[in-house]
Amino acid sequence: MSRHLLLFFCILISQTLSIPLKSSYHTVDPVANALQYDAFFKKFMPQPITTQERQQLVQLTQTVANKNRARSERSLVPVIIIPSLIGNIMEARLDDAEYVHWYCYDNSDWYTIFLNNWQFCFSENFQLKFENGSYISSRRGVTTRPPHWGSTQSCDFLDEAKTLPVWSDINNILRNASYVDGVNLRAAPYDWRFGPEGLNEWYEATRRLFEESYEKNSAPAAAVSLSMGGPYFVQFLQTVSQEWKDKYVRSFTSLSGAFGGSSFAISALALPPDNGQYGSLSAIVQNLARTWGSIPYLLPSTDVFRDKVFVSVGKVNYTIEDFPRLFNDSGVPASVTDAWKRVRSLQNLSKKPPGVKTNCVYGYGLDTQASFDRVDFKSTATPSTEDGDTTCLREALESCQDWKTKQKEPVILYPIFNMTHGGAVTNVDAIKIFLSEIELL
Repeated sequence: MSRHLLLFFCILISQTLSIPLKSSYHTVDPVANALQYDAFFKKFMPQPITTQERQQLVQLTQTVANKNRARSERSLVPVIIIPSLIGNIMEARLDDAEYVHWYCYDNSDWYTIFLNNWQFCFSENFQLKFENGSYISSRRGVTTRPPHWGSTQSCDFLDEAKTLPVWSDINNILRNASYVDGVNLRAAPYDWRFGPEGLNEWYEATRRLFEESYEKNSAPAAAVSLSMGGPYFVQFLQTVSQEWKDKYVRSFTSLSGAFGGSSFAISALALPPDNGQYGSLSAIVQNLARTWGSIPYLLPSTDVFRDKVFVSVGKVNYTIEDFPRLFNDSGVPASVTDAWKRVRSLQNLSKKPPGVKTNCVYGYGLDTQASFDRVDFKSTATPSTEDGDTTCLREALESCQDWKTKQKEPVILYPIFNMTHGGAVTNVDAIKIFLSEIELL
């Protein structure tokens, strides 16, 4: 019996038993579906806003449009968006892909892989491994890419149905103020699974994007980022000269910059997947995240937290220096420890001053996961909370203030009470700060 005939019979069975199968037959991958509900990933994604908040955004859009309707394209400050973890679309293509399961396809055209429920073998196709200094797909024959380079199509929404917005509200305001996608409104999407040590091609492409923007608009661009996009952009700025920054970068606005890391990365990597709102939804999702370089990069930074105890198991305390022992004691694959050791020095590098005018916009006043207590490694972890934005602690978000004494360019902090981490891209006060920076208000 051929594989496709066998699959046909399995489809008939699945329709009777409600078992999800393959994308080409309009079935739901339970792992892909779980990701949008997973507690860790939700902390880094914008969440639905209230009717009142939507009305405020509509009013702001109208105000900005009325004030700037007569402006020409060339009078506007160019904008380049740096997305976050889970902040832009990801696509995959299969080309004689390695056999893993009989129901996994081995060939396909490009398709949206992340937060696309209508597929199967998502986990197998989205895992990574680090080999010869580069991140590659764990499954041979799988190629991934962030599509729509330079365009806001890459980050307006995360899904084809446009039900999961990220930058769409801010971009809608800009478009109503005469901004044009691909001209003075650009984006620099990247494979956010990679640690910063695997993004050399992105650094080079981003450099060219700023230069192209300058050529089109005869003006330096204002960069704006969300969450992990902040430290990744600062990482990029370490690869160019001060002369280059002075010419091509007008300013940098960081929304909820995860400069000091997040304890949620600890729960995603080292805690049992049954910790409710503080852990991962499924062990499969956790195993997937453990193959990425970005999650170890988001572990708390020594520069900010130094001797802080993040996990206690019985009478044993684990600080940042003890992470390798915590991973080993927790049964985490050695590859996670290797990844953390690779990116740890880069965590410190991203704390070096960006060398451009910087606006750090962040939330505070919300209970945020800080540390965990466990009786033993078989027990459920009990979290404690401290002040933050529900994803990053306030110390981490405010760590950019150290740049004030390390660069001549202004560094301005804008704390916003009760603003959640992912909510910075829909918070009217945060958006107004950026709009003022680009002279729309």
